Amino acid sequence: MPVQPPSGGDSVVVTARNLQLDKREAMALVDRGETIGNQAKITVRSYRTNEMISRKTVPVTVRAQGGSWMVSLEYRSAGVFLDRNRLVEVEVVIPTSGKDSLHYAEVQQADTNVRVDVSFLILTDRPRVAWPAVGAPMKVAGYVSMLQPGKAAAERPAEREDFEKNDKGDYGIAVEITDPKSGKPYGTDTIWAKLGAPRGRTYYFSAPMSLPEDATVGYSLTAKAKNGKVWQVAGTTVVRTTMLDYTFLVDPILPAPYHRIEAWLE
Repeated sequence: MPVQPPSGGDSVVVTARNLQLDKREAMALVDRGETIGNQAKITVRSYRTNEMISRKTVPVTVRAQGGSWMVSLEYRSAGVFLDRNRLVEVEVVIPTSGKDSLHYAEVQQADTNVRVDVSFLILTDRPRVAWPAVGAPMKVAGYVSMLQPGKAAAERPAEREDFEKNDKGDYGIAVEITDPKSGKPYGTDTIWAKLGAPRGRTYYFSAPMSLPEDATVGYSLTAKAKNGKVWQVAGTTVVRTTMLDYTFLVDPILPAPYHRIEAWLE
């Protein structure tokens, strides 16, 4: 008998509210003579494994709209246990009347509440997302600013400094990504940020950096105040592709060419 995943007090919520299929998917459905099914299979598993956390079939509402279709669904897991040291992969599969399915997948950090808002659906005959092979070169577009564990959101002493700013009022942060073992730089760039910007905001590099999938890389973020004081944070993170990018997706399913480096500047 299959091993039942442990229960717990965590939850996973997946929603799609009047999500309109892109023209590409709508035309493909018509060309193939397929219709959208009335059920979706929601699977929650540990990232890059077959370790099942939760799986359930939920009803799908489909409504014709302007030559396409609007899709709605909602899923809420029963109490589950999400290991805080692992990432959670959430997959949505809506079978069609043919051999294909409408598909979405996203990976998030495990937390008490994991919420996924389905932003698009891709038509494919593949049963599952093919995340990049470990070690494969990936184009990394930027990093996301995160609040340092144990600190309150109000504790941001760097924001009391007067930094040199560009004509948009943004201050520069020098970013360097390195191989933590050899110190060899993968790339450097300067990104521009606003004082008081909320945590969780993604900052994009001027050009993508090529980094190996699932590898540990070093990073440093440096900003210099007008008085000469230097604010810097350095650490390591793992390069992981965690989301799909519809503009790059073709069949078979391919991942997004970016990754978020979780860091903070205090």
